[in-house]
Amino acid sequence: MNKALLLISSFLILTIGSSSSEEYPENFKSGTFKTTTEMNTVKFLYRNFDYQYVYSESQPGGNKLAKITWQKTGYKLETINKTSKFDSLVQTVLLDKYVSDSTFTETTYTDGIDLKFTTKWIRINKSANPKLNEILKENGIN
Repeated sequence: MNKALLLISSFLILTIGSSSSEEYPENFKSGTFKTTTEMNTVKFLYRNFDYQYVYSESQPGGNKLAKITWQKTGYKLETINKTSKFDSLVQTVLLDKYVSDSTFTETTYTDGIDLKFTTKWIRINKSANPKLNEILKENGIN
């Protein structure tokens, strides 16, 4: 009985693990994206393969530059322009779903504080906005 339960548990773990191991699509690793939050705040995501900058004109305190470390099904973010203790926490972002080349949904998990949120991004340009290069230079990254 115990061996059967162990065998079934192992099978379920392998099945669940393999079903959520879809690789993060290359076409979403760079570009300019837009979202509207629940509080009607418009945010932009400027991303190249190494860095991303989340920008909101109405909430400038939340404008964050982060280093991306890609993993198979998502990536980890380490904030560069830290302004609080929260910014020192590493975020893990997993791809939930995507529609062709235009829209994707990600869930962000913040290590150490059990914070989780989901964002739907819509592509507005295939290349990163020049604003990203400007922010990288301001932070000493060429």
